[in-house]
Amino acid sequence: MSAASTSAPSPHKTALLMLALDGRDPAVVDALVAAHKRLGVHNVLVVHVAAQDHIPEELSAGLSPGQVQRPAALDAAVDALRARLGPHVRVRAEFGVGEPAEVLEELIQGHDVDLLVLGRDTRAEGAGAAWGPSGRKLMRTVSCSVLVVPEGARFDGRRAVVGLDFSSCSTMALQAAVHVADEVEAVYQYSLAAAGSGAITEAEFAQQLADNARRHFEVVVLPDLPSERHPTLSLHAGDSASEVLLRRAGDDLLVVGSRGLSRIATVLLGSTAEQLAGLARGPVLVVRRKGEVLGVVEGLFHR
Repeated sequence: MSAASTSAPSPHKTALLMLALDGRDPAVVDALVAAHKRLGVHNVLVVHVAAQDHIPEELSAGLSPGQVQRPAALDAAVDALRARLGPHVRVRAEFGVGEPAEVLEELIQGHDVDLLVLGRDTRAEGAGAAWGPSGRKLMRTVSCSVLVVPEGARFDGRRAVVGLDFSSCSTMALQAAVHVADEVEAVYQYSLAAAGSGAITEAEFAQQLADNARRHFEVVVLPDLPSERHPTLSLHAGDSASEVLLRRAGDDLLVVGSRGLSRIATVLLGSTAEQLAGLARGPVLVVRRKGEVLGVVEGLFHR
């Protein structure tokens, strides 16, 4: 069986839609409604988690925390989403109490979730990534793909930009992108510093690299994609792949491949996918192989 046939979205994917029950939700809901057919989503689990710190059993004597009530807004949101998605998509609700990242990871495992959909605050100009502590942890550790939608962003499926470094992760991201967007641009970033002080000029280095990249793209990458899909390849010089990708994507969908990190690894290792998803103006689809999580040593060699 060819890679093109195996890369198509599963016809019965399950998405977990995380709702904050605040102003971030409309963009997240609209994105899922717009993208669910392209992503192959037929089951949606709508989740709201009431954040509550865990009290160790040794310290709980004499304490009787009040029971957190399930918010009526959650069920109202589910009814509205069910009406928009229609009868062919099953929509259910879950309400959790505790540390959001832990509750959501438990639900992802228990419901065999393929895609986590969550919102993100808008980022102030010149500020760093717009992540709360739960969003950052989820981006690094969840064992499924993630669609991040900044407040006010739109998913229209017209264009996607994919970070391509010819690794298996980036090729997997490209395979996903051609199914969710009509026009796909694969972006390869390189640094002229790699030219060093060799026998060729920077211009000759850039030209030869471009020729090699396009040849590999046509001979190795394109045959693994559906024949009716024709992504383009562009090469851009720059010191930072993140800056190049963010500039090329603009308000459009950015697709990146990633390998999740274990909880211990997240303490020591950063995540390019997390950084991009926290900085982008438009939606970001982080594509992961379901159930794959790296430890510290593995993560050092797959960043």
